[in-house]
Amino acid sequence: MVEIRDNAVSSQEQVPEPETKKGTSKTLDTPQTRQISQAVKEPFHHILGFLQKLKASSEGNSHILGMRHALSDVKKAAIPLFKKLAETGKQAAGKLTDNRVVRKLKDLYEALEACELTFVRHSEDPLHVKNHDPALDDLLQQYADYEANHHGMSDEELINSVLTMLRTIAKLKFSKEKYPIRNAMVVEVLTKHLVTRSLAKNFTIPLPCFSPANEPVVVDYTLEQILPLGSTTIPVYFFIPVKEEDRATHPALFIFRGTRFSFSNATDARSIIENFHQVGPARGPYDEFRKPLGEFLHRWVEKHPAYCPTFRILGYSQGGVLGQRAVIDFHPYMHKQALNGSIFFNSPGVEADYYISWQAIPERMRPAAQNYLVTKDIVSKYQRNFIGETFEVEPLVESFLRAHLGSKILSPEWKLYLIDNEKEEESYTRKLINELMASSMIMGFYHLAAKGLEKLHTQPTPHNVKKMR
Repeated sequence: MVEIRDNAVSSQEQVPEPETKKGTSKTLDTPQTRQISQAVKEPFHHILGFLQKLKASSEGNSHILGMRHALSDVKKAAIPLFKKLAETGKQAAGKLTDNRVVRKLKDLYEALEACELTFVRHSEDPLHVKNHDPALDDLLQQYADYEANHHGMSDEELINSVLTMLRTIAKLKFSKEKYPIRNAMVVEVLTKHLVTRSLAKNFTIPLPCFSPANEPVVVDYTLEQILPLGSTTIPVYFFIPVKEEDRATHPALFIFRGTRFSFSNATDARSIIENFHQVGPARGPYDEFRKPLGEFLHRWVEKHPAYCPTFRILGYSQGGVLGQRAVIDFHPYMHKQALNGSIFFNSPGVEADYYISWQAIPERMRPAAQNYLVTKDIVSKYQRNFIGETFEVEPLVESFLRAHLGSKILSPEWKLYLIDNEKEEESYTRKLINELMASSMIMGFYHLAAKGLEKLHTQPTPHNVKKMR
C-alpha cells in the first residue's frame, strides 16, 4: 500500500486545481529528431485542418461526418509516421540516458521507441508467472475466438460471448493465493469488452466475486441505472445484486466506461477529446459529475438501509482514472474488503491534487483498490500516480501500440509484478509523457476540438442514459 506522507493535507481541505506548466527542458536537435519532426508534421496538419473546418461549420450533422472522414485521413497519414519511428528508434536505442525531459512531439516518439516503457517495480522477481495451464484452455480459446471475430459480431453476439467467458471463469478452481487473478480476469472482461456495448436497464450479468468470508461465489447483478457523466452522455453504469439477500452483503457496483475510439456519435467523440483535457483525462466532466454523484450515493444509502452500505468501482483507461477519483472523493462509501474492492485496468494516474488527497486518508480507512497496468502502455505513464496496490502485467510479446488494447490476463503467457508507486512517480518516462501533455500544442488541440464539439454537446440525451435521481 502507499505510505502516508507526513506533510499530507487533510482529505477535508480544499486542494487547489493543479496548474499545467510548460517544460523548461531544451529541445534535442539531432538527425533523428529532424526526421521525426518531418514525419509528424503531415498527420498533425490533417488534424488541425480538420478541427478548423469543424470550428467553422454550423451544421451539427456535418461535425460527425467530418470527423469520420478526417479520422480516416489521419490514420492514413500516421502509417508512414510509425514506419519512420521504427527505423529511427533502432538508431536511437541506448542514447537516452543523458537526455533531459523533452516536450516536443518529435522528441517524444524517438524516446518512446528507444525506451522499454516498463514501470518501476519493487522487485524484478515476478509475483506470478502465467504459463500454459490446461485448466484454462476453454477460456483462452473462447477469448481467442472473440478476438478473431468481434469486429463482425452484432452487439447481441458480442455480449453473449462475454457472458460465456464470465460463466467459464466462474467454473474454474483457483487456489487462495490466485483469487486476485480470478478478480482480474473478471474485471478485464467486463470493463474492456462488455460495457463498450449498448446495455439496457435490467441487463443482468453473472458476476464471479467473493462472499464476506472470502469464498468464491457468483452473484447475479442487474443494471439498475445508467448515469450521464456531467454534461456529457458518456455512460456510467450502476449495477445492484438481483436477489434481496445478496443486496445485504454484496456492494452495489459502478462501472466507468473507457474511451470508445469512434467519431460516429457525439458521446464517443466527446470521450476521445476529453482525454486531452489540460488538467487530466475527462477532468472537466468529472468535476461536473462529482456533486450529483455524492448526492446519489447519500440518497441510495438513506433509501435502502437494509442494503450493503458500501460500493465498489471498476474502470478501464479513461474509466479507470474517473473511478480512482470517485474512490478518493467518496472513500467513506467505498468497500474495504480486498477481494470485493475497486479495480482499474490500463488507467492513467490521478492528478497531483487527488494523489495528495489519497495520501491524506488514514491507511486503515482507505478503500480496497487495485490498478493493473501493462508493460509499454503509454496511457498509464500519464499523470501523477495510482491509488492502492499497483501491478504491472508483462505479456510475452507486446508492442507499445497494442499494449493498451485487449485482455492481457487472458493471454497464454504473462508475468505479474508489483509496482513501486513512489519511485514510478519520479521515473524518466512518466516525466516525459507529462511534459508532452502539458505542452501548448496539446492544450491548443483540446480547446479547438472542444469548441468544435460545442453543438454536439447540446444534442438530446439518449433514451437509455437517465438523469441522476
